Amino acid sequence: MELYGIKYLKNVKYANKKFYIDKTINDIEDIDLYLDNYSFDNYENITCKKVYDTNPILYCKTLHSCYSIALLEFVFTYYCIINELKKKYSFKNDFDLFIREKEYKLYPKQNNYLFDKSVNNYKYAWKTMSELITNNIIFENTIQNSDSLIIKNLFIRDNDIKYQFIYTPRWYRSVNTPLIPLETINNNLKLFVNHVKKTLSITETIISDEILIIQRKESPINNGLRQIKYLENILNIISSKNIKYKIVYLENIPFKEQISLFSTYKTIVSAHGSAITNCIFSTNTTIVEIFFNEKDNKTFKSICNAVDVNIVQLNNNNEKEINNYFNQIVL
Repeated sequence: MELYGIKYLKNVKYANKKFYIDKTINDIEDIDLYLDNYSFDNYENITCKKVYDTNPILYCKTLHSCYSIALLEFVFTYYCIINELKKKYSFKNDFDLFIREKEYKLYPKQNNYLFDKSVNNYKYAWKTMSELITNNIIFENTIQNSDSLIIKNLFIRDNDIKYQFIYTPRWYRSVNTPLIPLETINNNLKLFVNHVKKTLSITETIISDEILIIQRKESPINNGLRQIKYLENILNIISSKNIKYKIVYLENIPFKEQISLFSTYKTIVSAHGSAITNCIFSTNTTIVEIFFNEKDNKTFKSICNAVDVNIVQLNNNNEKEINNYFNQIVL
């Protein structure tokens, strides 16, 4: 797989919140696309307290606060990049992540919520997701001006937005950017899913005679607007057909358990939202997405298509359409 937007630098020194680069051994063409906190001056005179010469390091953005984007555009993408770098440069050791401070500071409210300052690491599902690709993360926002280190093998992810989505099966990948063939992306996605299930020891016990219904909790943020409007209709219809169901709220369910649910149930009903991204962990499953506006339609259809999961999309405001579908449903 071709890699785009990755710069490889050797023996880079980091001090005073800046990267010091030796121009005599590194390709510095287009360096401004990758770094804005760097210098070529005084390289020889910079002394470093810590040496990173075992694991290569990927300098990249912090995981997005949106679960769906964090899982696909970040964790899955970093997984693909790291695997390709290992192959290309024959690295045997795992990669460390060096999380850039710039994006972290742009959205302090969202990022502080996901960051545990007591241990300098992510919280919630973001912690588990990050552990799928590395056991060691350096957060630039926790580094003091007095700290210094030297990195033997540093890989930098391009700041350019045009490369953000090219590793994922999203429908909005631009035709004007280099594209990795969808077949390659889908194969990588299957490898990633297997990696996640193996790492988290996910065991699958198929449930085909019960419907999993994912409802969203009402909160001051969504004011009930992201909930299934005709849920009562759905429950009455499937109950009349003697179909069992289970209602869950994923907001407080651990990442591993979410994956397990999507791996287990064969019929899943969910309001449009990040939770449906977990369909990548499903097999021979039907996802019934209750969407809120027409533009939502493409988002999860492209992801479901990538993993051969059937998706049915129903308009949350169309009571007749919802009733008709569940009246004819057969498990």
